[in-house]
Amino acid sequence: MGLLDGLRAMIEPLPAPVVQRSEADFDTLVEEIAQLLEDRLSAFTLAQALQLPPVIRGVSLIAGVGASMLPLAYQSGRAMAAQPRIVRKPDPFATRYTFVYQTLEALIADRYGEAFWLLTDHDGRGHPRAATVLPNDDVRVSWDARGWRPRYHWRDRELVADVEIKHIAPNRKAGQLHGRGPVQEALRYLYPVHEAESYAASFFASGGLPMTVLNTAQKLNKEEAAKLKKQWMESRADPSAPAVASGDVSAEFPAIDPQKSQMTEARGAGAAIVARILGIPGALLHVETSGATITYTNPEGALEELVKTTVAPIYLAPLEQAWSELVPAPQAVRFDLADMQRAAIGARFALYAQAIGTVDEAGEPLMTTAEARAFEGWGPSSPDTAHSFDPEPAVKPATVEIPA
Repeated sequence: MGLLDGLRAMIEPLPAPVVQRSEADFDTLVEEIAQLLEDRLSAFTLAQALQLPPVIRGVSLIAGVGASMLPLAYQSGRAMAAQPRIVRKPDPFATRYTFVYQTLEALIADRYGEAFWLLTDHDGRGHPRAATVLPNDDVRVSWDARGWRPRYHWRDRELVADVEIKHIAPNRKAGQLHGRGPVQEALRYLYPVHEAESYAASFFASGGLPMTVLNTAQKLNKEEAAKLKKQWMESRADPSAPAVASGDVSAEFPAIDPQKSQMTEARGAGAAIVARILGIPGALLHVETSGATITYTNPEGALEELVKTTVAPIYLAPLEQAWSELVPAPQAVRFDLADMQRAAIGARFALYAQAIGTVDEAGEPLMTTAEARAFEGWGPSSPDTAHSFDPEPAVKPATVEIPA
């Protein structure tokens, strides 16, 4: 059997007898293989991509890091002492962390890379005081009669944009109703990752090398080979019983390389692909690269790069803009990234000690102990990590009216 017939066996059973193939047959075979691969690729879905281990880790990492940042309302360049309720606790039925996490997860993992907030409990000036993340499948978006303004329907009820519902779609092109999710856009590149993961997971169950190979000096036909195989299997019904072979029959037990069987290198390359698609430093997805030139002197280095290059500009910035449009002007909502920009704790304490021990021309220290404690968020006498903008007690659910 030649190469041409071997490739054709991937698509259909070989005809018997095997005949000489022409160049035209080879071109047809190439087209059939290309079509087969295209069909398999088109059948690969977003749901399958989201089940890949590196994708699961990447989505939860970005959403978790973003949700751990503190949103604050600012006015005249200063954080407000009394934070608006929609910033302190936007969802009366969930924590602020959950609210931000669900929003970011939708921006990453949804097909269209968008999120919807249901706005409720408006004050006397029409500003919402509560918001809830809606499941994307429950919201329908369409154009109005003129094809100019998007219309939003939730549970068969039309909602007013920016008053009853907020649509966050950072990757939406001009003239389109929906955005574009990064995972959905990269399905073509995630398909090989899926195949490698599937092969590695099923290797010992349904693929790979046979556990035992019987060799004979004589050439056996199909019936004789089946009879010898049956005899061997019957003799091995009791694993502790000895096996007896005669007639120049020998048994081999092919060794399996665990690393090769699990396709460690291929799966590592898949994790690198996911890291590149989602904009995550490879170290945070545990990608091992030989000869890498980028190293991090401390764990905060990779996390800082993730926040500055991906989380903040791509995901937090759209949330800040959407949140700012829900509070009264001239207020604006920003995520506090100060903790990510601070030096490591050892370097900070060394700087505090140097500043406290240094005096100016008037003999006053550049920094007092109380000021150093304040920079760390501590009280004047004892460590107290409670933030000055801790949310007030949660609003009772009964005070928030959710549309039926």
